[in-house]
Amino acid sequence: MKKLCGIAAVWVLLMLAAGAAAEVLITTADGNGADGGVSNDGNQGPSYVLGTATNVQLRRYDGTRAKAVLLRFDLSSVLGEDLSDAVLSITTTSTSNRERTINIYGLKDGEGENWEESTLCYNTAPGLLPANLGYISIDATQWTLLGTIRFAAGPTTNSATVDLSPLLAEDTNGLISLLLYSATSDSSQSWYCAMKEYAPTYPSPTLRFPHALPIGSSYPQPEDQSTVIDTYLPQLCWKNRLIDRYQVWFGAADANELDYQARLSPIAVVNLPDPNQRDVCVDIPSEMLPLAAPQVYTWAVEGYVYPAEDPQHLGEPNQLLTVSVWRFTTKSLPVVANNPADQYKFVGQSASFSAGFQSAAPVTGAVWYKVGTPDTPIDPQTPGVEVTIVDEGSGRYTVTLTLDAVQSADEGAYYCVAQNSSGLSDPTAAAYLILKRMLAHWAFDGDATDETGTYNGTLYGEPNFVVDGSRHALAFDGVNDYVQLPAGFENFRAGITVAMWVNPTTAGNYARFLDLGNGAPSDNIIFTRAGTTTWLHFESFNGTTSGGFVSLGSGTLTENNWQFFAVTVDENGQAVLYKNGFPIASSTIAKPNVVVRANNYIGATNWTSYALYNGLIDDLKIYNYGLSEDAIAQLYADVAGDYCRFRPDYDFNNNCLVDLADFAAVASQWLECGLYPESACP
Repeated sequence: MKKLCGIAAVWVLLMLAAGAAAEVLITTADGNGADGGVSNDGNQGPSYVLGTATNVQLRRYDGTRAKAVLLRFDLSSVLGEDLSDAVLSITTTSTSNRERTINIYGLKDGEGENWEESTLCYNTAPGLLPANLGYISIDATQWTLLGTIRFAAGPTTNSATVDLSPLLAEDTNGLISLLLYSATSDSSQSWYCAMKEYAPTYPSPTLRFPHALPIGSSYPQPEDQSTVIDTYLPQLCWKNRLIDRYQVWFGAADANELDYQARLSPIAVVNLPDPNQRDVCVDIPSEMLPLAAPQVYTWAVEGYVYPAEDPQHLGEPNQLLTVSVWRFTTKSLPVVANNPADQYKFVGQSASFSAGFQSAAPVTGAVWYKVGTPDTPIDPQTPGVEVTIVDEGSGRYTVTLTLDAVQSADEGAYYCVAQNSSGLSDPTAAAYLILKRMLAHWAFDGDATDETGTYNGTLYGEPNFVVDGSRHALAFDGVNDYVQLPAGFENFRAGITVAMWVNPTTAGNYARFLDLGNGAPSDNIIFTRAGTTTWLHFESFNGTTSGGFVSLGSGTLTENNWQFFAVTVDENGQAVLYKNGFPIASSTIAKPNVVVRANNYIGATNWTSYALYNGLIDDLKIYNYGLSEDAIAQLYADVAGDYCRFRPDYDFNNNCLVDLADFAAVASQWLECGLYPESACP
């Protein structure tokens, strides 16, 4: 802690000046830093001292001029921080009109890093070997080439990212020394490099660490000079480094570093048993909420440490080390609290979307939009359209859009923007109105026309339309026969139902009844045989990842028999498989992505290694919602006729009905008695 106290004045000044700076600057003037030059030529010989010069020359003209710059940075105050992506900056001036590449060398850890600035010359500099005048000989066993920096022509500040990791990996004293020397020889004039002695006219050589935390508080939330629209802002937060106690001030004022104590109120004291704790937050007192808007608020964070004379921390951390002052401005724009939910309706039903907003000022208006190109505002004066705003209290408002007797033209995505005296809210997330309906129906009565008129199929290969008893069906040969469907099938947020009659001839490997998608895999919806087994399998993919499946095996699929199969997925992802009107398996799967599917097939697949379907398919239907169990039973009965969905308990003659015959069976045993003795029977 003594080391911290020794640099207290530096850090207080830095934080007051930098405010919310979220980086650390270390100059050659900080701590045990140093800078200077070395020369080994006829102009300034190897014993010429340049350690205390305000500016030093950098030049390489082999055999004539040899001048380099030596810098030392004291990083002891940031050790343990993320020191990656360090940036070296140095101010130069030159009469040359040419740029030059300058090598940056790093001195390996050792006693040489404590070189004496006041006597610095070529002969006393670490890691420089004796050389003829006009040359600088760098000892490669002591200096490591770290990178380069580009010196521009004319007066400027030059910067370059430096990888310090080779030095930091072996560092034991927190000192980093850098040597700057031209990469190539030329006759160009010298660059004059400003040393720390030239400050404040020119800045000292500097290392900037963009990922390191400065001592004290940084990274404020809300950010400095930001706009806050949540007038019930719960907390003030910041990043901490090496502070034992914080005192926090807050208030509705545009305060600064000089007057914050007079204009703000103390709201919290935070004691940190571990000064390395990174994240610190304090609650804004409830009596200060909601915040006024519009209003400038200031908060100040004082950082205290234990004084140097209390190394055992027996007293209180009462030495002020850092002060950060930050400001934000409130606006009373409405804030989205609840997004509208999807609506799944049949044609003719009413649909209502509701959005919640938090607003310090009354919500005086709201506009609902239908997503399109461009998005279209909904006119509340349109017949059958109503928009209401309800004040729920405590600054909460509910805005509702109601559409009466919805039709196909109403289908789409809707979002809301609310307004108060300060302006407009951000838009809510969009919610969909989906009209539940049959998307497609291929009866295969002599063609592949979709009876809804949307997804007419195109035949490939030579599939044949056949009559099999009372059925009109499409026959696939498993070689090159399939039906390709148009692009679409994009929105199944309300669920999906696929129903069909099939009569497989062979067990082709993963032979598809239906595959909707954009590739293999790419947002596929597949209804298929699993491998060459008798398993029936339904699966959907979100992108390339499976969203889940439902399947059942061991005899579910049989060859050369007509079977009715269906799968339903409701809006919650509950999936059910059906065979011949009976549910046979269930699971939960993710809703498919809302995306246009371009590669859509009956009898074929997006996977090139899988088999094409061999057999008959009839009466294939797709719905954009999950049908009920009763609806599936009706689809089956429409073709198969009446069937027994469940067996009544008292159906003794197995006709799926409790009738007089069943009563007669009971009556025939009326008063039959099994009591003993028989005299106990009536």
